[in-house]
Amino acid sequence: MGMSVDNCYCSGIFLQTRKENENFKVYNIGGINLKVSVIEPSNGEVSAAKPMRAEHGWTVGELKQCIGKLFDIDPSCMRLVLETYYDADDELLNEFYLSFLAGNYYGMHLANDAAYLREVMSRRHKLYALSDFEDYQREYNKSLMHRYVTFHLQSVMLHISMPSQPERRGGKEEVRRRDIAIPNTGGSGEMMMKIVSVNEGRERKIQIKADNRISFAQLKEKLVPMVGVPAKGFRLFQTKDNQPEQEILCLSDTLAKLSCDSKIVVKLGKGLQDYRIKLFLLLVNNEEFCKFMMESIVSKNTPVREFKKQIIEEAEIQGIDCVLELDKMRLRKKTSRSLGQIYLDHQLIYKDVHVSNGSEMYVELLKEPDLKKHEAQRQVYVIRWHPSQCSVDQTDEIILDNKQHLSLKEKLSELSGIPVEYISVAKDTGSFPSQIAHTDIEKKLKWYSDITISGQIPFLLYDDGHTIYYKDNRES
Repeated sequence: MGMSVDNCYCSGIFLQTRKENENFKVYNIGGINLKVSVIEPSNGEVSAAKPMRAEHGWTVGELKQCIGKLFDIDPSCMRLVLETYYDADDELLNEFYLSFLAGNYYGMHLANDAAYLREVMSRRHKLYALSDFEDYQREYNKSLMHRYVTFHLQSVMLHISMPSQPERRGGKEEVRRRDIAIPNTGGSGEMMMKIVSVNEGRERKIQIKADNRISFAQLKEKLVPMVGVPAKGFRLFQTKDNQPEQEILCLSDTLAKLSCDSKIVVKLGKGLQDYRIKLFLLLVNNEEFCKFMMESIVSKNTPVREFKKQIIEEAEIQGIDCVLELDKMRLRKKTSRSLGQIYLDHQLIYKDVHVSNGSEMYVELLKEPDLKKHEAQRQVYVIRWHPSQCSVDQTDEIILDNKQHLSLKEKLSELSGIPVEYISVAKDTGSFPSQIAHTDIEKKLKWYSDITISGQIPFLLYDDGHTIYYKDNRES
């Protein structure tokens, strides 16, 4: 064989076969070796390429007739797209690029049936064929053919290993084969992802064919429903050729950065400047006032308001049964069973809100938008005591503004309708919720009728979350 091809460094051999009693087709030196794939119009599936041989003297229309016969498809409504590549030594191809391609590097539509193949082809080529009457009526740039070929030629196959699916109270989303559209912010049209296969066994693996213009950040967002946590709650690693895993840190990079043999591993966890926070739902007037909600990972210097948005998103993904509204929820410090400082929207995690891994916070639900807007204000829980009935009302809250020295009793009067001169107050020094028995409220708490502002001893309020009882002195 080596003698036959004169020891050429790389040779292609064209094998021609015939049936019994048939003659071999005439083989002309200088023909074109083609590989042809047919695209299924209904779903864009691209068939395995079949080899065929064409002659330079054929027209595009004659090539369509031959392909139609080989694949049993209608040539009258067939479109052909030539897979193109840049070759600095190919003057014919470069000239064609300059005159016809207009910047479309990935595929060239052979629209002129009368054009000779020698005008558009040289050496070996890959062709894509789609035959569909309805699609043939559309402009090429708006056709399924254009969409399918562009995706096929600009895509990369991703082999993604996923973490085991967490138990989610809302039930996990079924991962199924489907197409996912992503807006192309850098150009026209959409970028596509196609979930090709899913293995939901012990080791979860998903195979995705994705447009290589998609960024890793966009990929993470589309993986969120499959992973079960927000994008900030997991990281992407690249692995290839049995080399150590490398974290993908530049999420603005596109999938084109991946080599063809790369695999992606998804890992739950935090980055170097991220903190895992335990969140507890605080329902002030419920019998079970505090219950574990979830864990969340927050990055250093994230504004509290952004962290609240992240919590809302994560709670929705995990199917947590509570209604969270951005302006009707607050985050606050949790220490033991007491309620601590309220974190304001503009404050930054770590810089203003001191956290470490394992820190605990309350997520408190509010009936109205939060009135605490700056550090000088103090949030106080107030409970009305009815001595005649030996009972208490539900817990309310007031916001005291130390800058204005607004009277504590005036605030309570606004809340309850009791005239200021008839209000007495007592400070509960225990944990939240108050542990004092109703029978002890009148006798064991020290009641004051002459307290005017919250800064008076013993009503110095150094932090949020204190509980104050009040009553109408006319009631006995």
